[in-house]
Amino acid sequence: MARIVLDTMVFNRLIDGRLSLAALERHEVFATHVQTDELMATPDEGRRTMLLASFAEVAPRSLPTASAVWGASLYGQAKWGDGKALFEPMLKALNAKNGAKPNNQRDVLIAETAIENGCCLATDDVDLADVTLSHGGAVLRSHEL
Repeated sequence: MARIVLDTMVFNRLIDGRLSLAALERHEVFATHVQTDELMATPDEGRRTMLLASFAEVAPRSLPTASAVWGASLYGQAKWGDGKALFEPMLKALNAKNGAKPNNQRDVLIAETAIENGCCLATDDVDLADVTLSHGGAVLRSHEL
């Protein structure tokens, strides 16, 4: 049984039938507020409803993000630190890999939290997986779960 932090895309894999709930039941599953924030921002109301139902069914244990980022972090659900140890170098590396996508801060918060809590990051985002691995983290792709 692995301790895993789910990237938001895992919930998309679940509702699209590309991953089974049974695959996650073999693991100790965690998430931060970032995943629920991203699911809540899904523009399609029907898909948003399915994603949130999937999140509720998985019922991941909550972890505070390992850093706090203005505009992305929620008070009381993030640890306050300087971000220099992992967050900033990871964000710089991810920005260089994918052209500074708008959600990079949130993705790095999830990945950094996985690393800081000794968990594997469950993601199919190749760039995020590469950055996580290069900063000492562990990664599982959805087909490995």
